[in-house]
Amino acid sequence: MKHIKEFENIQETPQIGDYVLCQETLNDNTDVHNFLSNNIGKIIKISEANTDDYWPGKSIFRTHLVEFNTEPNRNRTYMDFTRKNKNMNTTYFKSFNKKQIVAFGKTINEVELKLAQKKYNI
Repeated sequence: MKHIKEFENIQETPQIGDYVLCQETLNDNTDVHNFLSNNIGKIIKISEANTDDYWPGKSIFRTHLVEFNTEPNRNRTYMDFTRKNKNMNTTYFKSFNKKQIVAFGKTINEVELKLAQKKYNI
């Protein structure tokens, strides 16, 4: 019964504080794609907007602000991320919707396992 306990707290949507692996769907920049495929971020804010006025039937549009501690390459990739210095540490931010979040988990180890599975095609 010990192994069943791990699956009791499965979430269907990412929450604030979860670690995530993302992909960019609207950008064809390979540098951005490579950065997101190899780096794990952390959700620090979830924003919701009522879009019923613009798209009937889609009442809530949710974006996830993801923080990355790894510096992107300083070419075109750099321009796609927001940079912030706090306490002499530089962090990078980018917003994603739920469809752009490939994997998420409460611990970084969960997402690292999914990243390894994806990387080695397991």
